[in-house]
Amino acid sequence: MSRAELEAVDETLEGNYAGPVTRLAAYAADAFLMGVSYGFILSMIVFVWNLFSRSDEIEAPSESTIVWIVGLIVWIYLYNAFCWALWWKTPGKSLLGLRVVQRDGADLRASTAFRRAFWWQACFLVPFSQIGIIFGRERRALHDVLAHTTVVYDWNARNARWRLLAGRRVRVDDEG
Repeated sequence: MSRAELEAVDETLEGNYAGPVTRLAAYAADAFLMGVSYGFILSMIVFVWNLFSRSDEIEAPSESTIVWIVGLIVWIYLYNAFCWALWWKTPGKSLLGLRVVQRDGADLRASTAFRRAFWWQACFLVPFSQIGIIFGRERRALHDVLAHTTVVYDWNARNARWRLLAGRRVRVDDEG
């Protein structure tokens, strides 16, 4: 292969199965966002309650209470399910250029997104459920297999370069 052919191959990863490091980094970003947003939601609930209530009896649940744990589980489910159903990716996946698709490559249906969110949480209780991301040919974890989904790269470096160059050209034309 010539150098130009190698560069053309390297410029696009769109549609290729996402690797374990990229998926782990996306998960780390999402875990941070889920934790921060859950804390913000709890704080806002307490604030609004205290604002309109005559008593100061409500406080944010502590991390050891069942209410806090159940609330966090529900929030994680909703965060993932709605992000996948609406945009086919979470903010963490978007940051790293990943997207969840049906196993056949089609766009993710809302029902599949909600099913994947359920299996994603349930599979955290199963040891080695993520091993397929490392060793599998399609880089699918157990929750991907059960939901009939896969995670792929969703960016194309060649198109990004053209958009960047087009933006520079427009700015240069506007200044002149």
